[in-house]
Amino acid sequence: MGKFITSTDVRLWTESFGDPADPAVLLVMGTSTPGTGWPDELVESLVAGGRHVIRFDHRDTGRSDCVDFADRPYTLADMAGDATAVLDAYDIVAAHVAGASLGGAIAQWLAVHRPERVLTLTAIMAAPMGHDAGPAWARALEGREPDPGDLPPPSPRLLHYLARTAMSQARCPRCGSGTGALRRPNQPPP
Repeated sequence: MGKFITSTDVRLWTESFGDPADPAVLLVMGTSTPGTGWPDELVESLVAGGRHVIRFDHRDTGRSDCVDFADRPYTLADMAGDATAVLDAYDIVAAHVAGASLGGAIAQWLAVHRPERVLTLTAIMAAPMGHDAGPAWARALEGREPDPGDLPPPSPRLLHYLARTAMSQARCPRCGSGTGALRRPNQPPP
């Protein structure tokens, strides 16, 4: 069921599914994509698995208020505050938070600055905040061990899968049959 809530002075459209007594999952979508960008099939699957699911349109998206950024600029912290306001409106102390793209950055900010509100974090299509993953990927593609203290690189199994998928003529007819289809970022073709 959809309802509007207020975060500071911005009205946000939200939608809730499932039993409010179940563990909560907050879905945060990316730039210019309304909450309905989270597929109904995903939401239904989460609900069937015993979750209370909330998705919403963040500011300047979907049915939520538009904000004139030139007059009233806002930050990632403000958008994370909106996510917190959504949780508050549904009387949720903490939730499993999943974000895609910009939503992943919002979810990360929330996890770092309001960890008591985040049970688990799933960041999809979002880089780790404050970290350049490029060198870890390059080391993995070259078969080298990760630098100490660095995030773990992609597993050999994932790299093999990506290479196999990229080389598949059926899935990608314009990909060549050589290994150049999967190479380090910014590396010229062979």
